Amino acid sequence: MQRIEKSGFNHSNLLTFSMLSTLEDVLGANGLVTLLRYANLDELVNYMPPKNLDDGVDFADMSSIFQAVEEIYGVRGGHALLSRCGRKTFEAYRENFAPLMKFLTLELKLVPEEKRIKHGVDFTLKLLTRTGTQHLNCIDSGDDLVYQIENNSACYGRPKTDHAVCHMTVGAIQGILHWASSGEDHQVVESLCAAKGDPFCEFHVSKETIVSSKVE
Repeated sequence: MQRIEKSGFNHSNLLTFSMLSTLEDVLGANGLVTLLRYANLDELVNYMPPKNLDDGVDFADMSSIFQAVEEIYGVRGGHALLSRCGRKTFEAYRENFAPLMKFLTLELKLVPEEKRIKHGVDFTLKLLTRTGTQHLNCIDSGDDLVYQIENNSACYGRPKTDHAVCHMTVGAIQGILHWASSGEDHQVVESLCAAKGDPFCEFHVSKETIVSSKVE
């Protein structure tokens, strides 16, 4: 696999840690090494960054890992694996921003139920995309919440595809929704993707519950 040229943009160490540790949990240590070497990222073999907000891997390295996952495990397998990484990433942010997230949880209880999901997703997604190079926009279409992200790392430098590739972002949004709604799951669909040639990546979040584990 050809390595993607560096972008000069970086994700945080915490996001990098979350992704690599989740991949190691799923694939095993040897499986992660094989994946990184396939992506020509030998410098990340046996590397695990600290859990802080300092600069971590370049967008190009993140994109190379996503592409390698899809090439090795296929579109469907890659989607499932990277969605899981996204959910785990949100869990890592919850753990490492515990005081802030506890405050937000209490704040959400004061927000009207019909606005609770948007309030929680807006705040938390901005936290996850706070690199200074990603730009987030939200539109309430009535039935859906529509999130548009410019310069999403999953698409950086990748060959043009015929399908959406931002599976980790989909998983992160799913994790946020489950938390913000106290146990409800909502459908998240990526409708536009820069890897397909679209101007930005767009995610539709249904306001309708598809699964609920809430305790009344």
